[in-house]
Amino acid sequence: MPTSSPRSPVELPEELLQHIFSFLHEPANLQLLPSDRNARLGLSTLVNIALTKKAYNRIVRPELYHTLFIQDDSPGTRPILFLKTLLNHPETRPLLQELYSGLWSVDPSPQQSRCKPDETSHILRTAADHAGPGIPALSWTQIRISLGTPGTAQAAIALILTFTTQLRVLAFSITGSMAESLIMTALRDVRLPHLSKVQVACEDQQDRGTMDEFIELLQRPALTIFRAHGMECEDDSTTALATSSLSPKLQQISFEHSFLDATGIARLLTSAPGLRTLSVHWGPGTTRSSKIDFGAIGQVLRDHGTKLETLHLKSEDSASSLDSNSSLGDLKDLVSLRELALPHHALCGQEDDGEIVERSPDHLTKILPRSLRELEIRFAKDVEMLGISEDGLYEEEKVGMGYRVLDLQLLGLIRGGWHPEFCYVIVHRYDGFTCLKDVRALGWGMERSEDDRFTLRRRMAS
Repeated sequence: MPTSSPRSPVELPEELLQHIFSFLHEPANLQLLPSDRNARLGLSTLVNIALTKKAYNRIVRPELYHTLFIQDDSPGTRPILFLKTLLNHPETRPLLQELYSGLWSVDPSPQQSRCKPDETSHILRTAADHAGPGIPALSWTQIRISLGTPGTAQAAIALILTFTTQLRVLAFSITGSMAESLIMTALRDVRLPHLSKVQVACEDQQDRGTMDEFIELLQRPALTIFRAHGMECEDDSTTALATSSLSPKLQQISFEHSFLDATGIARLLTSAPGLRTLSVHWGPGTTRSSKIDFGAIGQVLRDHGTKLETLHLKSEDSASSLDSNSSLGDLKDLVSLRELALPHHALCGQEDDGEIVERSPDHLTKILPRSLRELEIRFAKDVEMLGISEDGLYEEEKVGMGYRVLDLQLLGLIRGGWHPEFCYVIVHRYDGFTCLKDVRALGWGMERSEDDRFTLRRRMAS
């Protein structure tokens, strides 16, 4: 009988191979590389695949160069080597789409560099020459190269930006003054027409970044998401913002541990009419000597925030210096609002002595818009720090009375039927919901979490 020759391996179409290989690389997981073993394994597998044959190398190369993630403890070597690759292989330049310089920082720890000082200097000089006259401010004299310091990584990342024409996501930090930031210098002079998400942290507590200093970045035509840490957005720091128009595609702005007042919020909402999500976190020390005026913020929201779909306002629970007695007031005019998260006193107010205000069971029903779907409430009181009050009651008992007032309001909100899409409530406190039997009868259930909160959820009809 004739012997059959061995069959050649079946070659799948490149489109199918590309789809298969893409499962080995998920950009979001690359942000967790230090702790995500599967992400590290997938990335190393892609490298091995690229080395097997030229056809596979061509297929997986877009996945390998899609994201550059620089850990907080990375020396300046990694961005330097990546920059060297971009210089030696121009075809890789359009492949980089996401650049994360650590979670918030590009500060490297003092580690032995794999690049010799002379080689590093040569790479940076060559990159600066190749960048051309488009970024005249980014000259060699500004780089002041010193291995093992943040300057190396900052300079390399700034020069990488000049070659990444397809970049869509950028996360970086500013460790000194804005005027000395090489990354900001590069961003002012490179186009990056596809840049849609920016995450920036101003780490210098004495020299925070202001919104006016980011105007040009916020006007990028493709920008849809801007996230800031340690930013000033108040009256004096938003004069340019007051007369500017931001990206028409800008839909989401988030602030963490930033200075933000009613004036800053008003100017944001008027200069970015397409804004759909606003998230603000006032951390310790971020309101200076004044308190948050939720009453003024509420008026701004009624005047300019009717297109908001998601509104998150958060202050540190135990930081009483951040708490204002005023509340936002009536929010019915926020006709598009679907998700609301805020401190209890911003929703219901509090007395001058800090006690929870007595409100009628239909209070929330009256002030919340019909479009609301989710509600998250945080209490500013820290029960563990409470003691006996002047009237002999334990403060914990008085807070418990306030809990009962809120629970009756939530019950009225659920029972009233005026909010047809309302289906989800999160309350941050140690005590559980006191009207559980009543809401269960209305088709709702409660779940407890380990982080001192409970969730009420409407069960879907079978």
